[in-house]
Amino acid sequence: MWCCSLLVVLALSSCKKEDHQPGISQAQPVMNVQPGRFFSDYPPVEPLARAIREFVIREDQQYHFSKEYSGKIGIPRWDKTISFYSKKKDGVTHENSSCDSTISYIPFVKGSQFRVNACLIIKTINKDTSFRILYRNEYDDFGFDKARKIFHLFASMEDLVFGTQKFSITDDRLLTDAEREEIAVADVNRNDITVTYTFNKQPVTQITNKVMAIERCDLIIYCIQYGLKPFKAGIQSQQLHLNSTDAPCISWGMYTSCWTEWIDIPNGWGYGSAIGAGSGSGGPGSGSSGGWPSPANPAPCEPGRGTNPCEGNGWEPLPPDQVLAFEDMMVPGDGFEYNVPVNPSFQVFNSLNEFRSYKDAVSNLNNTRYDLSIPSTILSQQEKIKRGRYNLNFIGGVDVDVTLEKVDGFWKIKEVESDTWGFTPMTSWHQTATRKSLTGNEITLEVFGKLHYNVIIDGIGTIYKQDFKFRLKFNNATGELIAISRF
Repeated sequence: MWCCSLLVVLALSSCKKEDHQPGISQAQPVMNVQPGRFFSDYPPVEPLARAIREFVIREDQQYHFSKEYSGKIGIPRWDKTISFYSKKKDGVTHENSSCDSTISYIPFVKGSQFRVNACLIIKTINKDTSFRILYRNEYDDFGFDKARKIFHLFASMEDLVFGTQKFSITDDRLLTDAEREEIAVADVNRNDITVTYTFNKQPVTQITNKVMAIERCDLIIYCIQYGLKPFKAGIQSQQLHLNSTDAPCISWGMYTSCWTEWIDIPNGWGYGSAIGAGSGSGGPGSGSSGGWPSPANPAPCEPGRGTNPCEGNGWEPLPPDQVLAFEDMMVPGDGFEYNVPVNPSFQVFNSLNEFRSYKDAVSNLNNTRYDLSIPSTILSQQEKIKRGRYNLNFIGGVDVDVTLEKVDGFWKIKEVESDTWGFTPMTSWHQTATRKSLTGNEITLEVFGKLHYNVIIDGIGTIYKQDFKFRLKFNNATGELIAISRF
């Protein structure tokens, strides 16, 4: 196994919040849900990033890890892959080359969390590829000289991925000596002291001697507060992010912190053919069942553990105020992506309340108008398309096209497609699942999906995803659409 050092770098991205559909009980018909998103979501932009995804696809075909990874640490942000070149370090040799290597970094996020759970680090040199995943809960595995840098890395990623700039430190070993002294002076007997860090990114510099590196510098403003969550209090206190900015600072200060960090690839991790090589196996020594080890869920965080930190909970991100406001307007099934790149399809709203009023008007069932009189599209004597049209309180809406086929004298649903119609520049429709059942001669079809609103509020782009459910009923003897509604 080749062991080398890797540099971790950072990338601009966005955040995403999803409230998933409740599960369908076994007594109900099974839903036809879209396939997994591990490789399909967030398509890569750069050629090397596309080659990296193809490499991981080939690995997954052999070792079948993507489903488990998706459930535990989330899916990769392929579109935010960062790649760069590193000159060989003194004393590092490899049998195949003395050339520079390419290092790439891909963050893993879960739609329901405002945090980066892990990053995939890949290094390629000539025909060789080595890789490892660095998990969020490994921050204290490197010794606490490096633990603060690992925190800085993940905090920086969460800033760049989610727009999060404030973090509550829940493991006091991540503090500086000066901050610990100030806490002791504040009140040594209190157990409800919290330190909040605010990050302000400084210009990036490059070091170009033996190794090209990216140095990350932040102006850190720290705030020591009373009455909030104590160190190592654990996940049972869920109100911190709601009130952390309200309490006054009993002591505060600021300083600039810079770091350049190297992460080793230890034995037992993957090693294979070069990224960009043709499809198929990686050749001798490529990958192994241990190359993609099962990611463990972080251990539960218990209060009162003394100096032992809660695993993976040495810090907690504090979402921006606008994120909290979007969360407050969500209803079950809704979601949003925050701090996304904007384009001409985005519409500016003067305030979040203005957008909320617009969204609520569209979602109001009493404002929806229905049309089930659109003539059928006849494909053959045994096949036709029926369209149900929904007008959603703007100059357009959603069409549901249902292909029916006649089998043994009765009409059955063969395919369901849906899309927006009319003038809908700031909205798009995304069908996620369907469900159908038969009662007597009546076929009931339920269509699930999200109406996306592309909005700009206070100069920040957000895609709000509103949950919609459509119901259509057909007569299986005539194949006609007999009722249409929302629910």
